[in-house]
Amino acid sequence: MSSRERVTSSLAAVAAELCHLDPQADPEAFHRIWGHLCMWVRAYEALPLDDPMLDSERMPSDPTDTQLFARPKKGRLRWAILELLWSCPADGFSDQDLEQWSQRPHQTVSSARNDLVRTGWLYDSGKRMTNIRNREMILWKMTDRGRQEFERLRGDG
Repeated sequence: MSSRERVTSSLAAVAAELCHLDPQADPEAFHRIWGHLCMWVRAYEALPLDDPMLDSERMPSDPTDTQLFARPKKGRLRWAILELLWSCPADGFSDQDLEQWSQRPHQTVSSARNDLVRTGWLYDSGKRMTNIRNREMILWKMTDRGRQEFERLRGDG
């Protein structure tokens, strides 16, 4: 189990325990568990973001020509999605926007975007737009930590 999974699991367990307590009936237990919840939230916020490139997609420091041309497309797509969301931070982008922009199929784009959400780079902005089938689509944005880390990786920060 990774650090992120362990912290997330502990955070969820403490939050669930807190939900079952009545602060008036047992204020001491409530404050003790509240303290644990705050500790796990701080631990979660302190976790480093995962690299947008998977270990298998990283280039060696001195890549051969074959390695340069054989780089998996999935890693490049995640980086490209980050680049787009970083350069146009307005309301965010839907999966449909990302599909049209990247000229990639839905499954490819949503898989890359899901990886970025799961690893803390993107989040659901809370805004929605309607697609051509009259269905609501989530608009995705970069997290503040994701933006800072992306700028660092690009050499801007």
